[in-house]
Amino acid sequence: MSESLKMGEKALEAMNEDPPDPVLLYILMPGMDGYQVCRKIKENPKTKDNPVIFTTVMEEDLQKNLGYSVGCAD
Repeated sequence: MSESLKMGEKALEAMNEDPPDPVLLYILMPGMDGYQVCRKIKENPKTKDNPVIFTTVMEEDLQKNLGYSVGCAD
């Protein structure tokens, strides 16, 4: 897997070591998308309480209901 395809995985590893507060997460990423990363954040007891905010450049990419269902704050 190329380095760019590991963005989500790298972010999750970094969060496990030093959780940020809040998390600003882009939806469209190579490899794991923002929704998948958010699910992993919320499944981890160490990071589950961190607020996640999604961002995207295209309004139609933002599926608000899906975002809220995986645990995003906004």
